[in-house]
Amino acid sequence: MPAPSSSERFETVLRTAEHLSSTLKALRKQQGWSQSEMGTRLGLSQERISVIENHPQRVPLNQLLSVFMVLDVELVLRSRTPPSAQDW
Repeated sequence: MPAPSSSERFETVLRTAEHLSSTLKALRKQQGWSQSEMGTRLGLSQERISVIENHPQRVPLNQLLSVFMVLDVELVLRSRTPPSAQDW
Protein backbone atom coordinates (compact mmCIF):
# COMPACT_ATOMS: atom_id res chain seq x y z
CA MET A 1 0.00 0.00 0.00
CA PRO A 2 1.58 3.28 -1.01
CA ALA A 3 1.72 5.90 1.72
CA PRO A 4 -0.06 9.15 0.90
CA SER A 5 1.88 12.41 0.86
CA SER A 6 1.32 14.64 3.86
CA SER A 7 -0.93 16.97 1.82
CA GLU A 8 -3.06 14.13 0.39
CA ARG A 9 -6.34 13.04 1.87
CA PHE A 10 -6.00 9.46 3.11
CA GLU A 11 -8.84 6.96 2.90
CA THR A 12 -8.89 3.17 2.89
CA VAL A 13 -11.36 0.38 3.58
CA LEU A 14 -10.07 -2.15 6.11
CA ARG A 15 -11.53 -5.63 6.05
CA THR A 16 -8.72 -7.72 7.54
CA ALA A 17 -6.19 -7.49 10.35
CA GLU A 18 -3.45 -7.92 7.75
CA HIS A 19 -4.62 -4.82 5.89
CA LEU A 20 -4.74 -2.86 9.16
CA SER A 21 -1.19 -4.03 9.87
CA SER A 22 0.19 -2.80 6.54
CA THR A 23 -1.79 0.44 6.83
CA LEU A 24 -0.41 1.24 10.30
CA LYS A 25 3.15 0.63 9.10
CA ALA A 26 2.66 2.80 6.00
CA LEU A 27 1.14 5.66 8.01
CA ARG A 28 3.99 5.57 10.54
CA LYS A 29 6.58 5.60 7.75
CA GLN A 30 4.75 8.46 6.04
CA GLN A 31 5.34 10.48 9.20
CA GLY A 32 9.04 9.59 8.97
CA TRP A 33 8.97 7.85 12.35
CA SER A 34 10.72 4.73 13.53
CA GLN A 35 8.80 2.40 15.82
CA SER A 36 10.79 3.90 18.72
CA GLU A 37 9.78 7.45 17.78
CA MET A 38 6.13 6.50 17.51
CA GLY A 39 6.37 4.69 20.83
CA THR A 40 7.77 7.80 22.48
CA ARG A 41 4.82 9.83 21.19
CA LEU A 42 2.42 7.27 22.66
CA GLY A 43 4.33 6.52 25.86
CA LEU A 44 4.92 2.94 24.66
CA SER A 45 7.99 0.85 23.98
CA GLN A 46 9.28 0.01 20.51
CA GLU A 47 8.39 -3.59 21.25
CA ARG A 48 4.76 -2.66 21.90
CA ILE A 49 4.58 -0.69 18.64
CA SER A 50 5.88 -3.78 16.85
CA VAL A 51 3.09 -5.87 18.40
CA ILE A 52 0.48 -3.24 17.47
CA GLU A 53 1.70 -3.15 13.87
CA ASN A 54 2.15 -6.88 13.41
CA HIS A 55 -0.81 -8.18 15.43
CA PRO A 56 -3.45 -5.41 15.56
CA GLN A 57 -6.14 -8.01 16.32
CA ARG A 58 -4.50 -8.46 19.76
CA VAL A 59 -4.63 -4.76 20.64
CA PRO A 60 -7.43 -3.23 22.74
CA LEU A 61 -9.59 -0.77 20.83
CA ASN A 62 -8.68 2.13 23.12
CA GLN A 63 -5.00 1.61 22.32
CA LEU A 64 -5.71 1.44 18.57
CA LEU A 65 -7.67 4.69 18.85
CA SER A 66 -4.64 6.32 20.52
CA VAL A 67 -2.45 5.09 17.66
CA PHE A 68 -4.93 6.51 15.13
CA MET A 69 -4.86 9.87 16.93
CA VAL A 70 -1.07 10.15 16.89
CA LEU A 71 -1.08 9.17 13.20
CA ASP A 72 -3.71 11.88 12.55
CA VAL A 73 -6.35 9.47 11.19
CA GLU A 74 -9.76 8.51 12.52
CA LEU A 75 -12.00 5.48 12.60
CA VAL A 76 -15.22 5.89 10.60
CA LEU A 77 -17.90 3.20 10.53
CA ARG A 78 -20.41 3.05 7.70
CA SER A 79 -22.72 0.55 6.09
CA ARG A 80 -20.80 -1.90 3.99
CA THR A 81 -20.78 -1.23 0.26
CA PRO A 82 -22.37 -4.08 -1.68
CA PRO A 83 -19.89 -5.82 -3.97
CA SER A 84 -20.11 -4.93 -7.64
CA ALA A 85 -19.91 -7.43 -10.49
CA GLN A 86 -16.28 -6.48 -11.07
CA ASP A 87 -15.40 -7.48 -7.46
CA TRP A 88 -16.23 -11.09 -8.31
